[in-house]
This record gives sequence, C-alpha cells and structure tokens, in this order.
Amino acid sequence: MAGRTIGLVLEANYDAKSGRPRLLGHVVGLPGCVVKADDEAALLHKTPEAVRAYLKWLISAGEEVPAGWAVLAGSAVEVVARFDRSTVREPMLPGDQVEVSRDDLALLLRRLEQSRNELKRLLAESPHLQTPSEKWTGPGWPPGRVVAHIGEAEMWYWHQLLGDEVIVPFLDAIRRQTCELAAQALSHPPAPPAVGQTGWSLRKVLRRCLEHEQEHLDQLRRLAGTGDAVPAG
Repeated sequence: MAGRTIGLVLEANYDAKSGRPRLLGHVVGLPGCVVKADDEAALLHKTPEAVRAYLKWLISAGEEVPAGWAVLAGSAVEVVARFDRSTVREPMLPGDQVEVSRDDLALLLRRLEQSRNELKRLLAESPHLQTPSEKWTGPGWPPGRVVAHIGEAEMWYWHQLLGDEVIVPFLDAIRRQTCELAAQALSHPPAPPAVGQTGWSLRKVLRRCLEHEQEHLDQLRRLAGTGDAVPAG
C-alpha cells in the first residue's frame, strides 16, 4: 500500500546570532509536529521520521493515530506553502483560519495536557534536569529557564489573540489558564486575518502552543537521556 503525501508549510528565517538561514516545517494535519533544518533538502528528508516520532508520542499517550496517517512507508513530502518570517512575523498558516469546534478544542487541549504531563515527569524523574539554574554549566538553557520560556511564550500567544496579558508561573496554572482562555476565545472568536498576514486565531494559538511545547520537550528528552545540554532553539 502506497504512503500518503505529507504536506509541509515552510517558514524561512535567519538565526539572529549566526545569520545562517533556518527553515521550519509545519506538518499539515498534525498540529504540534514541526521539523527544523538548515536547508530545504534536509527538511524534506527529516519530515517522515518527525511524523513517525509524533505519531508514536500520540500512541504512547493513549491517542489513536489520526485517520489517513497509519501508512507512512513510501510517503512523499510536498511543500504546500512558503512564508518568510523576515517579512511577516508569525504569519497565519493555511488551516489557521478554520473555526475550532468543541471536539477540536477538547482534542487539542488533551494533547497539550499530555505534553505538559510528560514535561513534569521528565523534570521529576531526571536528576540532571533538577540542577538549579545558578549551578547549570551546560552550553544550553538550564531546565528551569526552558520551563519559564514555555510559559512566557504561550502567554504571549494568548495575549496576541485576546489582548489580555497573563503571567502564569507554573505548568498547572498554565493549563488552567489555557482552558479558560480557550473557552473565552471559543465563545467570542475574533475574525481571523487572511492566510499569509500577521495575525492570530484560536486554532493558531493552540497549534503554536503545542508545537512550542513539543520542540522543548524534545530538548529536555535529550537532556534527560544524555546528561548533555541541548542549545535552545
């Protein structure tokens, strides 16, 4: 049986420190599944394995594989849209304008909860990740800074959508706030901007929260497994 065509939305950016080009690929239909590479060929090559890892994570959390994603062998990867962050910061991607149903909201919030539960488990079980920030000697961010960064970024996403700045210091508080803000946005959804324009929608906020947590979960997984710091993305 032939695999599916994996759609990829490509965002081009530049590393602020090195000036090197950086590419970020968002897998269409799998919110939270992202791929990073320095060039497009490497990005396309890495995409099927990134999808497999994401589906494995869903299964480990008790989720079913989304319809149409069971067969990946022989899959092709196709770039379906391209954006340049140096021109438009945080562009609306194809699909970000789609209205979020209550079933969609329940699914995406459940995946965020799964992501945060794994984050808390890693922090609780890995002695290396419990190193105080002031004693951290690795080249990357200390784990405490990673967690603080997750909260800061997610509250910034919500602030862009709802205009209310919220500071949430702990993961449980972030989860509760996310549920409340999502319910607020679902009741009074702002009109989404056009695809390619700077702007926010409820679906985009949920996608960005999940993508961002998955990116840093992968960072902490590697830290917990090797004892080596992973430079922050």
